[in-house]
Amino acid sequence: ETNGSGPINKETGGRVRVIMPVHLFGQAANMRAIGDIAKSYGLRIVEDAAQAIGSEDIDGRRVGSIGDIGCFSFFPSKNLGAFGDGGMCVTNDPDLAEKLKVLRLHGGKPKYYHALVGGNFRLDAIQAAILRVKLEHLDNWTAQRQKNAGLYDKMLGPGIKHIMPPVCQPGGRHIYNQYTIRVADR
Repeated sequence: ETNGSGPINKETGGRVRVIMPVHLFGQAANMRAIGDIAKSYGLRIVEDAAQAIGSEDIDGRRVGSIGDIGCFSFFPSKNLGAFGDGGMCVTNDPDLAEKLKVLRLHGGKPKYYHALVGGNFRLDAIQAAILRVKLEHLDNWTAQRQKNAGLYDKMLGPGIKHIMPPVCQPGGRHIYNQYTIRVADR
């Protein structure tokens, strides 16, 4: 369930250290409830914002900026996609930022000394240049997808039985990375 917190409440029995909400199809998970649970159990939050770049939760916060770490994908099919594969992690925690920097360079710091197992997770210059140009258009592309979603909602209105269009959280910003419908018999 995208917006519920029920499964989290059941799984916090001592071994859980991180909650990883996935903002699906362009809509934010219920970050207020998830944040409350994380705080009450002393858990970190690592957001998967790959499908919702630019989306906002019900408190007007951009996904990927709410938890301890925000993870983004720039795979070409995403609403902010590069030409090839790529991604990014963001944090406001200086200690986590330093650890992420080390992990992206094969876990090495200083050079040739590897205290951690990492990988080559650096975004190449070509992908970065493409994303820099595309980022300027992100809000316009989002507005167009929102307009299209409104048309789909109108066309799928109450006259078509058994089809449930996406439900938007009141106060949130759905960016419609995908317009995903549900049908009653599935």
